[in-house]
Amino acid sequence: MTMNIRRLTPADRRMLETLWRTAADKTAIVLPGAHLMRQPTDLAILQALIDDPTTRAAVFAAAEAYAIAFSEVLIGLEARMQDGISLQWCVVIDEYGTHFAIKHAEFDALIRINFALENKLADGGPFKVARLFSNLVTIVEEEVEQGKAKRSPRE
Repeated sequence: MTMNIRRLTPADRRMLETLWRTAADKTAIVLPGAHLMRQPTDLAILQALIDDPTTRAAVFAAAEAYAIAFSEVLIGLEARMQDGISLQWCVVIDEYGTHFAIKHAEFDALIRINFALENKLADGGPFKVARLFSNLVTIVEEEVEQGKAKRSPRE
């Protein structure tokens, strides 16, 4: 099956919001006093969730929702950085199903944060959220710089 990338529909945007809210609500339950706010401060909260074996299991159980929460911070951080790249949400349809992903605004270079997060959590070892973000952004930048990503069609 070929991979198709499409822009978000209004229904997709509502689903993203629902998933983000799921992560925020679960966070408030497992880490009383912690509130996800789509801000860089969320990184410390997300790191605390992953570092604790009990809450790590909760993150793994709701990996898609937490991937959305991670992604919201990543998109916002890149937008605020002087040398950041422009990222946006998209939907990817491929042999693995239909998934939300982040893509470079001008090229079809993807970050499948849900797969990256699930793989890191399944490994069972420690990892740093900020480093994961940095590595994923570097991959997108390299794909664009090396000409591996085709320019996205304008709609």
